[in-house]
Amino acid sequence: TATDPDTLLSGYLDKAEVGAWARQAVAENIDIGLLTGMTENTLEPRSTATRAQAVMLLSRLLMHINFI
Repeated sequence: TATDPDTLLSGYLDKAEVGAWARQAVAENIDIGLLTGMTENTLEPRSTATRAQAVMLLSRLLMHINFI
């Protein structure tokens, strides 16, 4: 998207933990609603995703592409 990653990540306290290589992708996925963070103001990019979180991400992706 055209939105600046720093702007999209600004509300997350742990934004500095998002790797430079991933910042743009994380920001774009937040922008389109695929990622929402672990809480309102944390992403926890170094944590391991649970199966439930993976299922929610896949579900949001399928809805985003109008598959379901």
